[in-house]
Amino acid sequence: MNSRSRLAQRAPQIFGLAAFLIGLIDLITLTLPFTHGQVIRQLSGFPGIVRGPAIMSTFLVSLCLVLIADGLARRKRRAYIVTAFLLIIVIINRVLLYRSDAIGIVRVIVPVVLLLALLASRSSFKAKSAPRTLRYVAVVVLFGGLIVVATSTMIVFNRLRELHQIWNWSTYLTEGVPGLVGAVTPLTSADNTQGDLTYFALAGLGLGFVISLFYVGLRSPKPVGLMEHSDIFLLRGLFNETDERDSLSYFALRDDKFMCWSPDRRACIVYRVEFGVMLASGDPLGDKESWPAAMKAFVALAHSYGWLVGVMSASESGASMWTEQESLLSLHIGDEAIIETPKFSLTGRQMKNVRNAVTRSKSRGYSVKVCRLSELSSDECDQISSLTHTWRIGRSERGFSMALGRIDQVLDPDVVVARAFVAGEIHGFMTFIPWGNDGLSLDFMRRHKEATNGINEFLLVELVEWSKMNDISRVSLNFATFRKLLEEGASQGAKTITIVGRWVLLFASRFVQIETLYRFNSKFDPVWQPRYLVFESRREFVRAGLSALAAEGFL
Repeated sequence: MNSRSRLAQRAPQIFGLAAFLIGLIDLITLTLPFTHGQVIRQLSGFPGIVRGPAIMSTFLVSLCLVLIADGLARRKRRAYIVTAFLLIIVIINRVLLYRSDAIGIVRVIVPVVLLLALLASRSSFKAKSAPRTLRYVAVVVLFGGLIVVATSTMIVFNRLRELHQIWNWSTYLTEGVPGLVGAVTPLTSADNTQGDLTYFALAGLGLGFVISLFYVGLRSPKPVGLMEHSDIFLLRGLFNETDERDSLSYFALRDDKFMCWSPDRRACIVYRVEFGVMLASGDPLGDKESWPAAMKAFVALAHSYGWLVGVMSASESGASMWTEQESLLSLHIGDEAIIETPKFSLTGRQMKNVRNAVTRSKSRGYSVKVCRLSELSSDECDQISSLTHTWRIGRSERGFSMALGRIDQVLDPDVVVARAFVAGEIHGFMTFIPWGNDGLSLDFMRRHKEATNGINEFLLVELVEWSKMNDISRVSLNFATFRKLLEEGASQGAKTITIVGRWVLLFASRFVQIETLYRFNSKFDPVWQPRYLVFESRREFVRAGLSALAAEGFL
């Protein structure tokens, strides 16, 4: 690729950075006391009805340029059009506030040059706009407009009562409405607290309304239409026949995931959009020979909407194929713990803590029943579903790549549930989704707040024993984030960067279960299966990480 082609490819990122800097500089100019005073002095020759809108429009345009810069960098067509319009307003404002010195000349020339260059590069901005955006804009205009009118009417009414004046619509239209665009009117010109509060209330109301329109009109599009019944049937066929290799296959049936198929419909990638990243979960489903075609279709769909590409919890082979086929980058982010049930035993020093937990649970009267959802009554399934919410820690359900997030006897009859009882009452349970014909993968893990310590170990041991009798040879447990870093950071002679990284993870464990899950998994002496985060480039790593955290429910 020659230098001209590379420049053309990076042009949107350059324009996005330039728009961000122009908006940021103007925001700083309006915010810092010294520079703000200069702006006020330059506008002192204009009437109050002009000064307010000039300052408010400059602030609004600058803020919009900062917010739209990312969409511009991601080649969004609508962002390109709006940025061109905003730059025209910037040029007009800077001409009105023109200073006949070097700084003043540069302030005018920079947006003019950027606008001309942007117009000359219009072919670089082809990312599609959000589906049905105009409908959402219409809703915001209608309902938001009603809220603005109602609220501003109350503000003006209250201000007129303070001034001992009689309310009338004429005053509202001539003095209240201009206040929504920052104009100084007789209602807000008084140099006192009431006048200032009225001015900022009206101006803030108008500013919030415009920003809402801006957000709705330019936000990242969401795919339309979740899984159709025919697609779900075909998807189930894919992982029932060809995807015994991946423990995450069944999680593709989550209700909040979308599908991208290969042209021959023999492979599929499930995903969600977060933070402008089209985030896939796990490996593609279906025939491995069709994976490259599915990956190509996935990347093409993402780029057509200006999204970045990301993959959460890819296997080692899956991550390698993403890097080979689409030149993406991958990072080892943790390991999945897998119990090989034929080899599992409670004997040995390694299993001492698990043995003690099981003995303690039995001595306190606990027993465990293991079965599939299809073997339970509808009332028993409803009880388990209710307890998943009642016993949940935190306000929202977490999980995306390794969570199904539902208890449904009709949709998921082969899900296995292990329940712990004491005195006839459920005190804890675990659910496991199918993994091919001879495996299970942990989904829910819930316990009563008064359940004995060790109940989870007891449940899992009994589940493994049940698995041995039902030809289940492998059971996947929780995902241990940055397991190697936790282990290596605690070892003798660890490097400083490794020690610091482990300390960061331990600190984060106060808020998110990182070390706790690792220690629980390691008790069972599992086989560790590496998992990877796949992303487009080093500079997009942070966004890919944020999208993964958002999808998993941590943001």
